[in-house]
Amino acid sequence: MDLDLETVDRLLTTTRAVRKRLDLARPVPPEVITECVRLATQAPSAADMQNWRWVAVTDERKRAAIGDIHRAGGDATYVRGLLAEAVGAERRRLESALYLTDHLHEAPVIMLVYALEPDGQQLPPPVLYGSVFPAMWSFQLALRSRGLGSTPMWVENEKAVNEVVGAPATARAAAMLPVAYYTGETFKPAVRRPVDEVLFWDGWS
Repeated sequence: MDLDLETVDRLLTTTRAVRKRLDLARPVPPEVITECVRLATQAPSAADMQNWRWVAVTDERKRAAIGDIHRAGGDATYVRGLLAEAVGAERRRLESALYLTDHLHEAPVIMLVYALEPDGQQLPPPVLYGSVFPAMWSFQLALRSRGLGSTPMWVENEKAVNEVVGAPATARAAAMLPVAYYTGETFKPAVRRPVDEVLFWDGWS
């Protein structure tokens, strides 16, 4: 297959978690979301279950309700506590996370990503979520290639969020992603551990 590896590699190495650089005032066309989900569903699927389900929340009242639920959770309180002692890069990361928490409801789209359990079955987590996370990453790559950003967020109060969107009992919330066009064009490869520290051959060493 003839692929432009330079473009593919740039996409893979510059798709960042976008929190503070989301353009919260610019609408996101529904057809863009639809196309990105269409591409995401081409991700590998365990046992070909295709058990991902996507709820794109654009209704202002529902986004506000989800934002209120998230801000009321213990995770936001915990992060605010950590911020008091944080310095340097860790402080910037926490400030970025809290900014997104405070402005979550302003994102034009809040994408809820679900793993659907078969009726009457309790699947082990690797099977239940094994298809959802590759699809979610493909969704983020598709967004990035179209000038949009996102970052996965934990659905802390799953029951309350599910009530907002009417999700069935068999739907397990894997993550939510605020989606918006991003501002700036300075994404670059992140600082990561050298590959020889994380890749082993024929055994752990």
